[in-house]
Amino acid sequence: MLLVGAGLLMLQPARSIGQSFVARSAPVPLLAPGQKVRVWTLEQVTFLGLPTPRLRALRIVGTLTEYDPPDSLSLRRTARFIAPWRSREYAASWESVRRIDVPHGRDVLGGTVAGIGAAIGYGLFVSFFQRVFCDAPSCGRGVLTYSARAAVVTIPAGALAGLFTTRWKRVY
Repeated sequence: MLLVGAGLLMLQPARSIGQSFVARSAPVPLLAPGQKVRVWTLEQVTFLGLPTPRLRALRIVGTLTEYDPPDSLSLRRTARFIAPWRSREYAASWESVRRIDVPHGRDVLGGTVAGIGAAIGYGLFVSFFQRVFCDAPSCGRGVLTYSARAAVVTIPAGALAGLFTTRWKRVY
């Protein structure tokens, strides 16, 4: 069993190298420095300063500072809270880039749908517990009654949350 686990850990970097060949065969996107992007990369994990055979996926949002498609790209992170031991500047070799996304508007519709789902979930939750734990004859209103009451709050809250989130479009 231990040998199988060790074999899987050794194959993980080889699998990601194979994925990098597929990624490099895709057409290179036309991006310019100063453009906001979200980059998905693979980075080798270190333990006590020594490299290990494991890789971890990173998702970094920032502004492109340098863009050389066959070689590398670098960006400045735009997150408000970054760990003090991390630099705001990040450079990645092209082989480690797995995906590049660009902003594609706001997600108000997705937030509204999430608000509708939250209202229905609230209605189901309250209705279930009232029918199980209430013995009075006035208990057990319909799910739609509770959902409609919750929808007054959850749908506008979901739309507002969607207004502050960004949809992303994959370009690479």
